[in-house]
Amino acid sequence: MTQFIVYNATQWPFLYVFLRREKRTETFCSSKTHHISKKIYFSLFIFCLLSPLYLQAQPEKQELIISHSASWKPYSYIEAGEPKGLLIDYWLLYSKVSGVNVRFILADWQESLDNVVHERADLHAGLLSSKQREELFYFGKEIINLQAALYVTKELSKDLKGDISQVEAPVGVVSGGYEEYFLKKKYPSLILVAFPNNGVMYNAAKSGHLKSFVTDTQVANFYLNNQDKSTNYFIPYKVIFEQPIRYAVKKGNEELLNTLHGHVKLITEYDLHNIKEKWTNAAPTIDVWLKQALVVGVILFFISYVYLLKKLVSHRTKILAVQNKKLQKEANTDVLTGLFNRRYLMAKVNSLSIESKKHSFAFLMVDIDYFKRINDEYGHHIGDKALKVIAERLSASIRKQDTLARIGGEEFCIILDIQSFEDAIKIAQKINNNISSHPCKHENNIFNITVSIGCSFIKKNRVWQGSTLLKHADELLYQSKSNGRNQVTSENYA
Repeated sequence: MTQFIVYNATQWPFLYVFLRREKRTETFCSSKTHHISKKIYFSLFIFCLLSPLYLQAQPEKQELIISHSASWKPYSYIEAGEPKGLLIDYWLLYSKVSGVNVRFILADWQESLDNVVHERADLHAGLLSSKQREELFYFGKEIINLQAALYVTKELSKDLKGDISQVEAPVGVVSGGYEEYFLKKKYPSLILVAFPNNGVMYNAAKSGHLKSFVTDTQVANFYLNNQDKSTNYFIPYKVIFEQPIRYAVKKGNEELLNTLHGHVKLITEYDLHNIKEKWTNAAPTIDVWLKQALVVGVILFFISYVYLLKKLVSHRTKILAVQNKKLQKEANTDVLTGLFNRRYLMAKVNSLSIESKKHSFAFLMVDIDYFKRINDEYGHHIGDKALKVIAERLSASIRKQDTLARIGGEEFCIILDIQSFEDAIKIAQKINNNISSHPCKHENNIFNITVSIGCSFIKKNRVWQGSTLLKHADELLYQSKSNGRNQVTSENYA
């Protein structure tokens, strides 16, 4: 752990004012030397007399002890025995605008957190917020956004297919860092190797002991920008998160947090921008990968260009086919119930006339009893609701191979793919019971809905026509109506 003391430039304001006054006096001495000399001696006498009283009256200047990493380029690190970095400059600027002395304690990352928790430091210079950290710290305002990415060797990148969880090699992280917390939570299957700081982790990667690691892109710029293009050449594989760096104090120290907020407001956007430009203007490592990707992309472009020309007409044809299919579906669908309509049903009947030599089937004509009463008593909107309910119950009563359509008003038709007359009667009766046994509800009113059904059965090899089939089923339906409604009338098609 390394400590650095940085003093505020305005520590002796009284003496600073006196020296500025003496300098102006010396300039004027050329014309009135003797007179001014007396003034100087008199001023020095007064200063010597009053300075002990002034210094005794001055309250001791506040000192902030600030903790951070000793190896987190470009944010904070040690170079030639001096603290350097973006966050170091940020808090030196804070000292300048607030008049508060600052002292830095730079250590390994986990120790930098412990320094604040155990009150060896007043605040942490900057870190990412997490639920785990919010139990220990109060977080302040944003300083700069941080983007973290997974870096892998070029050899390892060839085996990956975009999913970080597929990385089988150990992934390096800084112990106690947000990256370690994030990966454990989102990618628990990864094998993580924790290092005390970024410098140690990068040395392990450089020596070939580590094939992948997670760090923020600005740190990577400093460590990877001058790497040689060997087998351990690292590239940014995928960005995994982006969050702002914030300063933090120990949880419970709201007074200090509020003081920091007040002084931070004195830092201008211009000064903050200059600090960011100074430390984040390094050529990004990701550009190296982008250049390589660009070359590959140009080659792939020419290869794919010819392929796309050939596929263009095919693609547009498919789009037209999908649109035509959609239009055809709309043309064959009843808008209110979503069932097939009369147009589709007649086309189906015509196709069955060709296949009837191979298959038997039943044709059911279904009509809602006293439907006009529902419209007259409750209104057409309730009538529409009743039609939808009947459509749902009819759909639930038939099988996938059967066909259901609404052919107009309160009339429905069903084509049953069935081999015996007896089975056709059973299904028709089941449909009738499913509808009559479940009343419909409207507000506080409950009303029963029943249907009458005409069932015409056509054996295979029977010769028939669509118009006569509909007429036969309609006649059977009329018999059900005449015999009291809410019943099924069935007959073999002659």
